[in-house]
Amino acid sequence: MNKELLDLYSDYLLVTDRYATATGLSAILDGKVSHDKITRFLHEEEYDSKTLWAIVKSKVRGIENAQGVVVVDDTLSETPYSEENELISWHWDHSKGRNIKGINIINLLYCTKEMSIPVGYKTVKKNYGQPQETTKKSKRKCEQTKNEMMRELLGQVINNGVDFKWVMADIWYGSAENLNFIKKECKRDFIVPLKKNRKVALSEAAKNRGQYVSIGSLKLGPGSRIRVYLN
Repeated sequence: MNKELLDLYSDYLLVTDRYATATGLSAILDGKVSHDKITRFLHEEEYDSKTLWAIVKSKVRGIENAQGVVVVDDTLSETPYSEENELISWHWDHSKGRNIKGINIINLLYCTKEMSIPVGYKTVKKNYGQPQETTKKSKRKCEQTKNEMMRELLGQVINNGVDFKWVMADIWYGSAENLNFIKKECKRDFIVPLKKNRKVALSEAAKNRGQYVSIGSLKLGPGSRIRVYLN
């Protein structure tokens, strides 16, 4: 990997307020680096989470500590005028309450008091079709769910030996399967909000009897703590 070109292109993406192109970067550099060279660099290999870890590993080792936090989130970059393909597809945008066309990325950010560093990511690729009963047309679908991707990425962080205590994630990652994975497989604690309609048991005995109540029905004040058993 040409790290000099990687730094140049990364800086260009951060500062440009226009459509990012290899020609645009070459123009900013007064042609000292040709757009063909930039294009070849971008196509020479498939960049993934392992590539990212190789780049950030030394920085993470310099700041990691036992109280570190891994934040799980997903980013949706809207590309309304691009041609649809496995990478650029339609995704639900929670902030806008509708589907938009763009690139969806699941990312993990390692945070300490010193700084925050990305330690893993996975693009959501909808690379195979599923026939729709009403239209008989094929609808793109990803082979993995976002929850499966999140667990895979967390497993990579554990395998890479990153020292941390907490996992933080948004409400749509708060499934019992995810939380059990964090607690039992990763041996870490978590801070994840739960929807009010989620069902919980207030004791192990109540769980065994199948007696569950909604979180919204619990009378919880600021700072209150209660042990529950997720359905």
